[in-house]
Amino acid sequence: MVTLIPTRFILLLFTAMLLAGSGLAQAVSDDTEVNASVDKNPVIAGETFVLTLTVNDAVSANSWQPGAELGAFRVLNTSTSSNTQIINGEVSRTTAFRTLLQAPAPGSYEIPAITLNNASSQPIELQVVAAGDDASQAAQRDVFMKASIDTREVYLQQQLKLNARLYLAANLQSGNIIPPQLDSAEISQLGSDKETYEIINGRRFQVFQRTYLITPQRSGELTIKGPVFNGQIAVSSPGSIFSSFSSTEQVTTATEDIPLTVLPVPDNWPADAQWLPVQLATLSLELAADDEEVSTAIPVGQPLTLTYRLTVVGVSPDQLPRLQPPTIENASVYAETPQSASTERNNSLIAQQVLTVAVIPRAAGTLTIPELRIPWFNTATGRIQYASTEPVQLRVTAPQGLQPAPPETPIATSGESGQPAAAEIPAAAQPEAMKTWWPMLAALFAILWLITMLIAYRLYQRQGAQRKASTTADHDQAPAGAAAQLKKIKQACEKNDAMAVEHALRDWAQQQLRLTDPSFAGIADHFGHTPFRSQLNHLSNCRYGGKHSDWLEGKALWRALQAAIRSKQKGNNGPSDDSSLPQLYPR
Repeated sequence: MVTLIPTRFILLLFTAMLLAGSGLAQAVSDDTEVNASVDKNPVIAGETFVLTLTVNDAVSANSWQPGAELGAFRVLNTSTSSNTQIINGEVSRTTAFRTLLQAPAPGSYEIPAITLNNASSQPIELQVVAAGDDASQAAQRDVFMKASIDTREVYLQQQLKLNARLYLAANLQSGNIIPPQLDSAEISQLGSDKETYEIINGRRFQVFQRTYLITPQRSGELTIKGPVFNGQIAVSSPGSIFSSFSSTEQVTTATEDIPLTVLPVPDNWPADAQWLPVQLATLSLELAADDEEVSTAIPVGQPLTLTYRLTVVGVSPDQLPRLQPPTIENASVYAETPQSASTERNNSLIAQQVLTVAVIPRAAGTLTIPELRIPWFNTATGRIQYASTEPVQLRVTAPQGLQPAPPETPIATSGESGQPAAAEIPAAAQPEAMKTWWPMLAALFAILWLITMLIAYRLYQRQGAQRKASTTADHDQAPAGAAAQLKKIKQACEKNDAMAVEHALRDWAQQQLRLTDPSFAGIADHFGHTPFRSQLNHLSNCRYGGKHSDWLEGKALWRALQAAIRSKQKGNNGPSDDSSLPQLYPR
């Protein structure tokens, strides 16, 4: 038999349980206490002190957020500890929060009531006093820090240096320095730490100096939060019977906050240029051909190497503007990816960007390398200046053997030369008898003219036979020379010798193909063969367009050259075109 419980009874039972739980929670809340205390009061401005919160209950570590409660103080770090005890069956729990704070400017401050687990602490009135004589204050402390900056007013993205000095009058066991902090800024350490010693009020201090580079990324009135030192020092134990033994003490010290004014980019700065506020900037250009200096005249197809170097004092490599290769007429330009690096010299950061450009002239004449200008802002004088290179002009000559032939001097005829032709006798001066013999003279001249034409015809036939024989002999010798040069190209390709292949191809193009432009582009245009052009472009990129990368496509280039020659031979129409390209495999 199933007994049904009335719904009214269930509601009464649930209400009673809620009331019991509420009463228990109120009892726990009434028993919870929060105590707040500081280890120093008053505190010197810029000095650190510890705020301790003790709760007699188990409290989550995330329940205490000092940054939201203590806006007037700089929060350095917070540690949490908990303890549980069982005495005569009774369980007691304690949670402690230890927050390290830095005192602000002199004045009277209040640490407000702090609420945890529905229980609040009592507010604390804290007095911050100004620091007295630096020497007297230093003589009373075992550890303290100082910080300074080289300028309190900079432009946007201008580097400034912050020097932090840590003074220790006790033996350091361990520790680290937390870098300074500045919103919307890049902060990095410059160089390594320096160690010195100083005597202050008769006490010997070990001094560690560290330099930071700060680059603000926004303008306005900003505040630099100084570096913080956390560590352990050795202290003597007065209660110990062993005088040689010592204990360690946890110490934390920080420097005062430093105000900073960041100016915006000037209005007269060029709109199309990258902002570059530095102390000094220089731009140089070096020319070389086959790792040698360039003379005033170079042949067509001779590769040139242009090396641009932009050196800047006072910025990181990431702030350098990207160098762009120049635009040069009648030349092929291959630019590598710019390489950037930095180094430290005389306590300053020096950044450098190097751009390497390969230039191959393609036509005879004047080759002009235009100037390159990089604007920069002189932070010392507050003016815009330019780092630039001078324009360079070189004379490009045609390769040897391809010089244009001088025009032939026309042979003067009798009417064009300065000498008179056969003397003309006026008709009135001729005797009457000569007029009667003119038909005979005309016939005689006609016969002589016919004889002259026959002799000329015979000479023409003989010269034609000689030319044919000479052409046949030359045609027989041409394949032998072409075969030797093709064999030279093949051997260089089998060895993957890029330089030897280039020289062999140029010689073959000049002597056998009679090309006026023996460069890679000219050879590719002559054949019009896509795979061969692709192989030539790859060879050119390996030679001049990259970081001296190895060329391993010799066999592929040789196969593409064979295919290009066969395609060119099939495309020729008529026997007269066969002499323009030597046979690939002559007998």
